[in-house]
Amino acid sequence: MNKIKELEDRRREVLKRIEEARSLAERGVSWTIVQAKVEEYEAELRKIDREIASLVLGESELASLQAEKERIELRIKVLEQMYKMGEISKKVYKDKKRELEAELEDLERRIAEAKLAEI
Repeated sequence: MNKIKELEDRRREVLKRIEEARSLAERGVSWTIVQAKVEEYEAELRKIDREIASLVLGESELASLQAEKERIELRIKVLEQMYKMGEISKKVYKDKKRELEAELEDLERRIAEAKLAEI
């Protein structure tokens, strides 16, 4: 989140520079020079916007993976309760628990990949 704030601050600075460059044209500086500067700043702005978007998407993906992990952990707890209460057999319990643990392991790998991709 800190990185996003830094990028948003940089974005505001670039917008100020664009306005300053445009005001130079009003003060008699050649429009072609001003236009070149504005295009340079706009390219920088697009780059910053792409970085912000990728960070935001990365965080939302990570948040959804974390939520899915919590749901699977809850399902495992419910399964354990069902087994303890005698609602399901030991075989069904073991099979289903193995399935859920495999899903959980896969999800943890995806979480690790998402976190490493942020670096």
